[in-house]
Amino acid sequence: MASLLFPLLGSLGLLLGIIVFYLSNTTIECDTPYNSIYEISVKDIDGNPVSLSAYKGKVLLIVNTASKCGLAGRYLDDLNSLYLSYRNRDFEILAFPCNQFLWQEPNSDTEIKDFMCKVVCDYPVFAKIDVNGNEASDLFKYLRCQSSLEGGNIGFNFGKFLIDKKGNIHGYYGPLAYIPTMMHDIEKLVSE
Repeated sequence: MASLLFPLLGSLGLLLGIIVFYLSNTTIECDTPYNSIYEISVKDIDGNPVSLSAYKGKVLLIVNTASKCGLAGRYLDDLNSLYLSYRNRDFEILAFPCNQFLWQEPNSDTEIKDFMCKVVCDYPVFAKIDVNGNEASDLFKYLRCQSSLEGGNIGFNFGKFLIDKKGNIHGYYGPLAYIPTMMHDIEKLVSE
């Protein structure tokens, strides 16, 4: 019975999240002070500053994650497999935990780090942030303004931004765009 209930609850959570997104979707003022993603600094999961300039010349997949999300099991496995397949080809996944969607990442950074180690996460995980609203991180404000979102909100957990080796946003892929659907674009960018 429980094996049937959990997928149903995950699907209901996603549906509720999408409804909340559409009811509260706001666009931010896109007057970011940054000319490039490489001018932005973030904090790693231990609170240390990291300049995104460290990733110049690499294809990046930037993802907002949540460990309690019904999509987490599938996505975290897919992301790790993707990372292991491409990490030697100038490719990085940068994961940013976020608790803005149905409070599905309530854990502290220390607890998130412990969880990600248990699920065998080989890619970098950064400090928990906001991706929408007034408190959104500079990185996600920049990504939202420079992508097809045109400053609009990220819809739910596991929104993904694909960045080329020059720091340009190749595309935004919403929560329901699973990793296999992105493989053609990733392969094209790592081959350039």
